[in-house]
Amino acid sequence: MSQEEYNSMSPRGAQAGSSNNPTNPSEAVSGAQPQPVANPTSNQFSNGAVPQTPNTGVPQSSANIAASPQNTQPVQQPQSMANQNVAPTTTAFGQALVYPNAAGNNFGTAPTATPVQAGVAPNAPQGKKRIKVIVGSILGTIAAIFLIVGGVLLYRHFSGNVNGAYQINSLKKDLKNNLKDTTLSETDISYSDFTDNSKVEATIKDDVVKVNASYNVDYDSFYDTVKSGYSDENYTYKKNFSDDEWNYLINSYIVGNGFDEDGFDSTVSKSVEDNNFKYNSDQGQVSGTVFEGKVNRVSGKIEITKVNADSDLTDFEEGDEVSYKKTSSGLTLTDEDDNTIEFNLE
Repeated sequence: MSQEEYNSMSPRGAQAGSSNNPTNPSEAVSGAQPQPVANPTSNQFSNGAVPQTPNTGVPQSSANIAASPQNTQPVQQPQSMANQNVAPTTTAFGQALVYPNAAGNNFGTAPTATPVQAGVAPNAPQGKKRIKVIVGSILGTIAAIFLIVGGVLLYRHFSGNVNGAYQINSLKKDLKNNLKDTTLSETDISYSDFTDNSKVEATIKDDVVKVNASYNVDYDSFYDTVKSGYSDENYTYKKNFSDDEWNYLINSYIVGNGFDEDGFDSTVSKSVEDNNFKYNSDQGQVSGTVFEGKVNRVSGKIEITKVNADSDLTDFEEGDEVSYKKTSSGLTLTDEDDNTIEFNLE
């Protein structure tokens, strides 16, 4: 047999001799079916059968499969695996997904995971909203507290207004008793014999409290008391004198003992100074401060700021705080020992 006849009978020769056989493998795929190629070392596939892999049905010739149209497009990454460490790799069969943790999967399948949007913290909007609600609640609570406290302070400021003029009848009674028990120096004459209109008054202005005591002094009453006393002591001698003579004797006695009007004013002035009071001879009045204080409307107390220590009308001490309460008739002051003083509106 000649070489040309051999070549025409051989599959290789038939392929080479065909003028329509394309040289590009891709063209061969799109055209006629590929012809089997015999293994030079074996005539096992000389009958044209295509080798198969066990249990898969995948042709041995990877070149033909790689050149097929359906394997020319890259495999798209699944949407649900966007955040997993999945890297495509190119194989003879196209692009395949490689899962790093697939080795620990007994079934060789890709791990499943819930997709999370990249770069966004879970529940971020809910967290910010919760913070805003908490901050708003705190600010609202603080504002409510300020409103309540402000309302209370405002109420106490107006309701605690005690400005006005008051009479203190209890202290007035004490003052009268003191005058009755006190005698003018160098005499046995009680102050109650020539005084009247005793009173203890309280004035509150701009939250400043001033309590004053006062009484009027009458020289004519004093003169009559001295004359009556002198006559009573010398009654047995009076019948021996006429009225004019008797009056002359009494006047001589009063002037000689310093009980004339000038002497009287001087004696009274010195006497009341012992109680830290002052005597106004022109007005015929003795007056003096008992105590002073400052009203605290918020606490409802009066702080004692000044006390007449020489007066017997009060036991307050400087720095004491006395509670006060408004009543229908005025004020009621209560000290730490629950002693009360009534301020009566004039």
